[in-house]
Amino acid sequence: MQKAGNLRVLVVDDEHVVADTLVAIVEARGYRARAAYNGEEAAVIADEFKPHACISDVMMPGMNGLELADWLEDHHPECRILLISGQTDTVAPSDSVPPNGRQRRNILPKPVYPTEVMAFLATCQVAAKPGGRYPAELHGKAESQAEG
Repeated sequence: MQKAGNLRVLVVDDEHVVADTLVAIVEARGYRARAAYNGEEAAVIADEFKPHACISDVMMPGMNGLELADWLEDHHPECRILLISGQTDTVAPSDSVPPNGRQRRNILPKPVYPTEVMAFLATCQVAAKPGGRYPAELHGKAESQAEG
């Protein structure tokens, strides 16, 4: 299994305090993390940082979280994506199931609790190991947390 310190996590939110707080929480648990404050900056950082996981706000100016998720899947397919939103009523359920066979998007409402973030990152540790796959049973667990 991928050790926590080897897992790279990109956190993206246009609210600096949210991004910086999530980075601090993730780093305190032994992961390597970087913050970006918009989708465009996240794309630049992702090309250099090569994240295994991305936690991104949905509603951001410019490239939003759904667009960033699509970009990450195209350019960094090994990166697992967790979307968060303070405006979950504005995100249609169909947005979490993108077309063309892309990953299902888990969207958690803000505030996001550290236990939810750690549960997501635990699934990424499995997927980040060589030849690792995102297990369906863990994917379902993350979905049930998003729905509950």
